[in-house]
Amino acid sequence: MAKRGFFFDLTDQMENNANVHREVVARIEELTKRNLVCYLANPGHPGGAMQDHDPDLLENVLRSMDLALYERRLDLLINSPGGFPYAAQKMVKVCRAFSSEFRTIVVSRAMSAATLLCLGSDELLMAETASLGPIDPQMVTGSPPQQRLVPASVIIESFRQMLGAAQQAIAAKQPPDPFFHVLDTLDVTGVFESMKAIDSTKIIAKDLLREGLLRKSLATVEKVVNELVAEGAKELHSKHLYPAILNASIGLPVTELRSGDDLDMLLHELFVRMERYAAQKALAKYVLTRQGGIDVNVQVQAVRRAP
Repeated sequence: MAKRGFFFDLTDQMENNANVHREVVARIEELTKRNLVCYLANPGHPGGAMQDHDPDLLENVLRSMDLALYERRLDLLINSPGGFPYAAQKMVKVCRAFSSEFRTIVVSRAMSAATLLCLGSDELLMAETASLGPIDPQMVTGSPPQQRLVPASVIIESFRQMLGAAQQAIAAKQPPDPFFHVLDTLDVTGVFESMKAIDSTKIIAKDLLREGLLRKSLATVEKVVNELVAEGAKELHSKHLYPAILNASIGLPVTELRSGDDLDMLLHELFVRMERYAAQKALAKYVLTRQGGIDVNVQVQAVRRAP
């Protein structure tokens, strides 16, 4: 890539801006012989979750690229805390529509709905210390400013335990009032929504795996999906699932980057540059290609349910 002159090059390096980032992207593409799009979300930003407008942004970016340069082979470098599962599903659809081969790359983390996105790729490339997460959905509870995310499985289990305790008290001729009081505080609609959210997430995950990572191992799809949901239900939604665990215990095929080789070093350099840039600019998201970067700074306008 042509230099801009010593003064502008120095300014670019000092600012760690898109001109520097796109040069690293071009070097990675020369190494892989694949088109690279980078999608980095800022987990500390209120608009950092994967949302419905993200697939549209991604499609516009892909329409603006000369994908034939690398025979429509596409890599998506993703770093995200997650978001809405249908947005992840559509992002996979967009990537497939504009590529002959679609690979996802994770050098840090792709959690929750971002994990779903990875399931839909032809190949998943991960750094040794990179991680995916459980795909158990999270539900928004409470009203601002006390809103928080609670795992759908916790909401369902809380309801079941209180209902079971009330039934046991009645059977033992004990007063069930304390349990009924707790049940009154639970949103029954939220319980049913939680059940539907788990079912919907499983359906999306299965559909993505059948076309993506497990297209050659369809018999294992059900097991892998159940394992990815259960990991959050039995421990924490934020649990990190590393390549060795994904391969050996869960049955998800992962291609591991060789630590320290040229591709590993370039991808980590790019990720660190992008992450620092997004943090310094307080961006919600940062999308990057060899043609340049797009700063995304949006606020969430409505309460949504998200895994």
